Amino acid sequence: MSHPSDPVADDLVRLWRESLLPSPDPERLANQLARLTLRRFDRLISWRNVREYAAALAVVGFGVWRFLAGDDLLQTGAIIFCAAFVAGYLWFQHRRLPRLDPTATARDYQAALLARIDRQIALLGGVRYWYLLPLYVPVLIQVAHAWQAHQRAAAVLMMVVVTALYAGLAYVNERLAVNYLKEERARVASLYEDREV
Repeated sequence: MSHPSDPVADDLVRLWRESLLPSPDPERLANQLARLTLRRFDRLISWRNVREYAAALAVVGFGVWRFLAGDDLLQTGAIIFCAAFVAGYLWFQHRRLPRLDPTATARDYQAALLARIDRQIALLGGVRYWYLLPLYVPVLIQVAHAWQAHQRAAAVLMMVVVTALYAGLAYVNERLAVNYLKEERARVASLYEDREV
């Protein structure tokens, strides 16, 4: 049974074979390595986005289910709208990533990768606004309902737990992930400093 080929794995095999040649072409190897690095980054971001879309779809499905079960229209509408907004915003940010010509130089691939890293840094740096804040709205509505129903301890507990969870998510994305991407950007930017490719 044949399996669809993995473009990144194919590039790795090609790169390995060419590096074993008696006199490998350094420019060609640099181009292939740069293309491979760009494709690997694109694949990583694509898989991350797929997970986010799946999570948003699950939340929308939950909202629709709760609406059909007769839950509060405002709360279920907020759940559906906010999850759809997050998925839509994420899609909008990645909708037109330019594909490079396979004959592009290593410097072209490097510039494209740096632009993609910068875009991801900007996206994760604002995660509290486009991701967490919209998803906080349904929580606030639920807390208000609990408060009005005189379930004040439950309302306070929910606020504390969800706020702590969201603060942790903001820290992981805006600090840890952004710092990692900045280090990766510096590494990519320094690749061809001492040589012209």
